[in-house]
Parts: sequence; C-alpha cells; structure tokens
Amino acid sequence: MKTLFLNSEIHELHWKMLKASCLIAGLLPAQQIADILWHVSDAESQIVLGFFALSLFSACVSLGFIAALQILNSSMTLERNSIEKLMIKVYQHVPMLFLAGVVSYLVVNFQY
Repeated sequence: MKTLFLNSEIHELHWKMLKASCLIAGLLPAQQIADILWHVSDAESQIVLGFFALSLFSACVSLGFIAALQILNSSMTLERNSIEKLMIKVYQHVPMLFLAGVVSYLVVNFQY
C-alpha cells in the first residue's frame, strides 16, 4: 500500500531511481574489496585479479549507466503545472549525476 497518494508513474519513477542508485552505490564497496585483494595477493595473481576487477567494474558501471539512462529518457504524461514538470526533469537527472560523481571519485582514488 502506498503511503502517499502519488501518481503510478511517479511511484514507478521512485522505484527506478532506487534501483539505479543501489547499482551505482555498489561500486564503492566493490572498489574497496578489489583494493584489499590487490595488495594481499602476490604478483602472479595480480594479473588475473586485475582482469576480474576490471570486468566487474565495467559490468557495474554499464548496468548503472543503462539504469540511469532509462530514467533520464522516461517520458511522463502528467498534466501538472510547469514548476512540477521542471522538478521531475531535474529529479530524473539525479542518477546520472550520482554515477558521474562516483566514477570520478573512483578515478581520483585509483592507487595501484
């Protein structure tokens, strides 16, 4: 049961937003785990571990980007005033900005 009386399109947008944010936020602990494993492994294992980490990060970033792009391109047919339409448009850009922030954070803190 919904707590707020929201339009079903807005309710669906919130769930898509939550899914995209969780996918993107999953990059941070994965980077920490890969960093720990990188430093405790010996030189022969680092090649395999680096390939695995690169594959994992590229898959997570791709899934997060696709989810954020789906939210950004979703069209809503709401008969509301212009301020609410503008707020929804800004709200749709949040996952893409969050993805850009997390990826730039990971690039700046890359220490190998």
